[in-house]
Amino acid sequence: MPLVSAPGHGSHCHLDRNDDELFLLDVQTTMTEPSSPKPGIWADLKRRNVPHLATVYAMSAWIAIQVAVAVGPYLGFPAWAVTAVIVLCLVGFPIALIIAWVYEWGPDGMVKTEDADGETPDAPRAKRSHGGWITIVVLAVLLVGQYFYFKHWRAEAAPALTQESAEFTRAVAVLPFVNMSSDADQEYFSDGLTEDIITQLAKIKTLHVISRTSCMKYKGDTLTIKEIGAQLNVGVILEGSVQKAGDQLRITAQLIEVATDAHLWAESYDRPVADLFAIQSEIATTIAGMLQRTLSPEERSGLAEVPTKNVEAYQAYLKGRYLAHQPHYDGDVTLRAITDLEHAIQLDSTFALAYAELARNHARLYYLRTDQSEPRRALATAAAEKALALGPDQPEVHLAIGDYYNWAFRDKEQAMEHWSIAEVGLPNNAELLMARAMVHLAEGRMEESIEGLEKATQLSPKDVSTFSDLAWAYMWAHRFPESIAAADRAIALAPDQNWPYLYRAISFFAWKGPRPEGRAALASVDHSYGWYSWGMYNLEVAEGNWDEAFELVNALPDGWSILKMEVAPKELFEAFMHQYLGDAALASKKYNVAVSTLEKALAEHPEDARYHSALGMALAGVGERERAVRMGMKATELLSYTKDAGYGINPIYDLAVIHTLLGDFDKAFAQLEFNLSHPGYFTTVWMENDIRYAPLRKDPRYAELMKKYALPLAA
Repeated sequence: MPLVSAPGHGSHCHLDRNDDELFLLDVQTTMTEPSSPKPGIWADLKRRNVPHLATVYAMSAWIAIQVAVAVGPYLGFPAWAVTAVIVLCLVGFPIALIIAWVYEWGPDGMVKTEDADGETPDAPRAKRSHGGWITIVVLAVLLVGQYFYFKHWRAEAAPALTQESAEFTRAVAVLPFVNMSSDADQEYFSDGLTEDIITQLAKIKTLHVISRTSCMKYKGDTLTIKEIGAQLNVGVILEGSVQKAGDQLRITAQLIEVATDAHLWAESYDRPVADLFAIQSEIATTIAGMLQRTLSPEERSGLAEVPTKNVEAYQAYLKGRYLAHQPHYDGDVTLRAITDLEHAIQLDSTFALAYAELARNHARLYYLRTDQSEPRRALATAAAEKALALGPDQPEVHLAIGDYYNWAFRDKEQAMEHWSIAEVGLPNNAELLMARAMVHLAEGRMEESIEGLEKATQLSPKDVSTFSDLAWAYMWAHRFPESIAAADRAIALAPDQNWPYLYRAISFFAWKGPRPEGRAALASVDHSYGWYSWGMYNLEVAEGNWDEAFELVNALPDGWSILKMEVAPKELFEAFMHQYLGDAALASKKYNVAVSTLEKALAEHPEDARYHSALGMALAGVGERERAVRMGMKATELLSYTKDAGYGINPIYDLAVIHTLLGDFDKAFAQLEFNLSHPGYFTTVWMENDIRYAPLRKDPRYAELMKKYALPLAA
């Protein structure tokens, strides 16, 4: 059968049947056989096990990164360690692929892989598949995504943090956790959680943690994170919420960088109430890791401590502590706190922190004269001994026991010893700094007191007490401009509180005498407050406003001025003024009435230095020399200046008055020399404006004292 007819020179070419069959066979063979026996790239990759190794490597790297991210912060690894793991995994990926291409494992170990060029044409061909490539691409994308997640999103604040000052990067504030429970009475629980997290963070020596008092000022506030950060001078802020329903908790927490408002970390915990301590520890440990702080073994141990295994006891403790930490002391509130704390130890008789807080509150009632009975002090002692027996290694216990010794016994040495122990576990606790600073003030160590209080203001910049106490310390050190400045800071924080205005007024009076600024400050003090009458009396007398001064004295409630530092019946004030005005007879009459009134009061307060001191001055006014001096000396023994330079000033000031009224000028000047050369509010300016020292003014020694102790800035 002819298949082809090709023209050529007018002739035809013919093929027979056998030729046709041979031709067709050649065509089929040519169409079915490949032009080259060399395999494709994917087949070669598979033959060399590259896809298999890539898959195993990518999965292993992914697991390694996840473990580093999840476990690293809890082990105290710095943030760069996690980044290093990610980078190493990425860098190792292409190296592993190259090794897989060049070498393979065999019976003889790692050998160089042979090329596939010599394979026979009849070797079977693998079916083409894209699954391996897809797996590699997906895993590579995930790895790269993980890297950029940490490099640019999760750690986007890292450059800002590392460029700021060391102090700034160490500063963290914990805002009050929002109570999301339907029961408003659960406020104690959310506040307690906030306080405990602050306490936990304060155990980390390299962190600068803002105090509970300052943080609580932002409860319910609408300020932005940047505004709060600027006020507290912190780099990061922790905020969150807590919802308690029965035995279940839902706690959310998020760490925010102030400069960028970026979320550095966030977590939600849905757990039983029994897991509360574990949650607190986890939050503190995670924050330390995020801020690149390496925890010491002691810090890890401190964060892992569990105060009690009885959740109900812990809640009772939180209620008591919540009441005890209210901003203004109230005896009735303290008694309610004691009731809750006693309930806590009934539920768990091994709860050391509850015993310690109980001892502190009993001692506080004694110290602030709400109940100065021996049974009250005995209750404080019993609780303190139990707390130390149960928790000898707990820093919070020693912090409270220090307060117990200071308040119940004025034992500064024991108090400082316990605070030193507490400081090891609570290196950045503002409460501890303030307590120690006030002991330094009581010991007359003013520069150390000021240094501690200045540091406390950094840890607690929104706490009016720190600035108020700082104003007191500056005033005692005769640094009056700084005292006034600190008082102004306190006034800005709490314009409704009395003592910042009083410190401002007293500082002006001791520095420059009666001034309009001092009068204006006193005008802002609650007029029913006893110290207002005391301050205005001194001011009116110094200015010679006698009608106003007598009016103030006659308005004293029940005819008494009873302050925590001094007491006096109105007749004693009247006697001072009548004697200065030259009415000796009326003055003598008033002195005698004062003696009678004070003798009755002293019988009710035999161990109160204030009554001994006041009676000594009244007796000096009527000329009873021996009894007057004995009463004055007894006051200095009961409230010794050497033991308490804070509250022990009035007995030594009054002793100088006693000697002056008795006409014993040698002893009067000797005592005045001591008073002027030691910390306190007494200055030459004050002496010049106190009418009780008028008899001394003609003595040459008076002018010498005025010159020797003149204030350089008084002009």
